[in-house]
Amino acid sequence: MVASSGAFGRWFSGFCLMSLAVAGLVAQDIPVGDASFKDLQRKAGVARLALNELISGKRIFDPKDQASASSVQDVAKFQVYSFTYPPYLENKTDKGPDLNKQFTEAEQQMRAILLSDKSRRNTQALVDLYYGAIVTNAATVSKSENIVSRTNALRLMGSAGSLLSTRDDATFKAIIDTPTMIKSGDLILEKVAPVLDKAQDEATRYYALRAVKETLKGNQLLRENKPAKSFNQVKEAACLQSAAKLIMAPPAYALELPKNSAELEGFRVLRREAIRALANASSPMLPGDFRPIQVLGTCINENGLNPEARLDELAEAAAGLARLAPLDKNDTDYSPEYSFVLIGRFMQKYAERYSTKGNNEFDKANAWKTQAARLNESIEFFRLRYPKNKFIQEMAPIYIDFLTAVEKGLTEFKPVNVEDKLNGWMRDPSATKRFFKSKPDSALPERSAQ
Repeated sequence: MVASSGAFGRWFSGFCLMSLAVAGLVAQDIPVGDASFKDLQRKAGVARLALNELISGKRIFDPKDQASASSVQDVAKFQVYSFTYPPYLENKTDKGPDLNKQFTEAEQQMRAILLSDKSRRNTQALVDLYYGAIVTNAATVSKSENIVSRTNALRLMGSAGSLLSTRDDATFKAIIDTPTMIKSGDLILEKVAPVLDKAQDEATRYYALRAVKETLKGNQLLRENKPAKSFNQVKEAACLQSAAKLIMAPPAYALELPKNSAELEGFRVLRREAIRALANASSPMLPGDFRPIQVLGTCINENGLNPEARLDELAEAAAGLARLAPLDKNDTDYSPEYSFVLIGRFMQKYAERYSTKGNNEFDKANAWKTQAARLNESIEFFRLRYPKNKFIQEMAPIYIDFLTAVEKGLTEFKPVNVEDKLNGWMRDPSATKRFFKSKPDSALPERSAQ
């Protein structure tokens, strides 16, 4: 149930086999017996009638009314604890119909609660209570000893974060002016952080990272629409430091996997999710002098990662590096040109790989158009952020023209021959060759050859 494609299913199976056993997380207050689950199911059935009236606007939600609050919480708890019911778990493959049905129903219920706020009749109290109950119960189930239960609980947390951070214009305007997205997002980050630190296996770690990534997508909405608002950066940093550790100091087993093995590709899928999470950071530097931008820069720097990064990992890191330009126009400590040189070197290699993509099976199957669209959008954001920077304004159109051609599936495009210009900037004695001017240790290792 936790997979939707054959390729991902193979990855998931491989990771279940090679997972490391980690002690410290145990099942807590999870109903696994028939009687306890049936009782919860009965209570939720009655509560759903009351909840539907609140969603439709027939009744106004009063958070001080204990009966109404209990109805909301009972439905949320049932949705999450469905992933712990033995008959739903027994003899099920990744396409188990019962779990698929329960997961789809839970997502639809969360969406209905969120969209009910369009009327502004139930306002934020209903959304806050329901999403809070979903996240809190999912956090408990994420400690289950059953891998299917905990991974699906984490999936649901990721869905909650995704729904809150992906809004149509009308509902986004309603929620962005209120604390709901931040309140629920902070709760997800708080609950996921310990799972990342003590995950029993890599499948659990993957879905925990995915929950962080989906939640932190809201950072981009906040940065572009309400830059004065943000998630709790201490909680954000706690999650992203775990992601950075996976990237920069991979577990020992990853360094011993045979080249081109399915298990190694599985690890790269896991690491890509960590990169995606970092790419949605709220700032290039977070509390505790933690620097997401430096980790992303390391990913695309020469010989940056071990095991060697795949093209899709590099593309995610490059896009994130461009999106992390500080929004504070008075920020004079950050060196945007340094980031853009790193992005430029990646773009040079990316163009070379695209022009010869028929030479290997991975490149043939690579999602070139999707990657190009994301990179194009990110580089355009970077270009607009620095309208008076001559170097950025000169280089950006070269990359944007090429990426636009890739998006269109064209095979003919202007050559991306910019190595001399990039090296010229690096040789300029007046240029600040590090991410932060005040931090000498924010420079990446020099390339072996210029």
